[in-house]
Amino acid sequence: MSINETSQAISIDQDQKAEKVIREVVKKKSARILFVGENRFNLMQSDKIGYNRLGLMGDYQKENAGLSLVAVNYLSQRDGFEIDEKKVGTVFQNAYFPGRFDIKKINKKTIIFDGAHNPQKMDAFINSLIKKFPNKKFNFLIAFKKGKDYQDMLKIIIPWVDSVVLTSFSTKDQDMINVSEEPDKIKSDVIRYNRIKLESKTIPDLKKAWEYILEKKEPIVVTGSLYLVGEIYHLLKKSVNVKISK
Repeated sequence: MSINETSQAISIDQDQKAEKVIREVVKKKSARILFVGENRFNLMQSDKIGYNRLGLMGDYQKENAGLSLVAVNYLSQRDGFEIDEKKVGTVFQNAYFPGRFDIKKINKKTIIFDGAHNPQKMDAFINSLIKKFPNKKFNFLIAFKKGKDYQDMLKIIIPWVDSVVLTSFSTKDQDMINVSEEPDKIKSDVIRYNRIKLESKTIPDLKKAWEYILEKKEPIVVTGSLYLVGEIYHLLKKSVNVKISK
């Protein structure tokens, strides 16, 4: 969260420690803060907006949408403009964020893509995942960008793993090379954090790793980095023997 001098900040409800830190920053910046919870989101609903018919999956995405709705409502009151609820509702219902709780049917198997790349995002994703697919274990395809706090993400993932394939990527983004952590390095941590025996495999070649995970039973999860998800989407575009549906 970036808080500017004398600004109005809006945040979802936080735990006590996080809220205390935010309030301290707000006080130093002579700013104002509004914490918004689920009840406030519900109060702002209308049939036209269709907040509960949000096209995005995942509780965290509903939370983000609600937060944006509160921000627009605040601006409308501050600047004196009316909100076109019908247009907002259309945007909400047709919203699509590639790579964030993005569920696809590929070769008739359910694949869930999410580019969660830090512990907070991974925790939100996994909580939404197990709520959507209760009493399930998942086959994971994972890669993390080098330098990320992947150990804490692994701790969140491992309780829900049936099997895990660790792979790698290397992409160029605006003259920057983005590379992943070495799969073998991650596997050593998988073994260290794992309290039960699970299948873990390293396949550095991304194409081969993708082909391997597709042979596993559903649900299959691809996560750890938006770069990983993006590279898989590129592979899907090039593939002629893959059938994709929503």
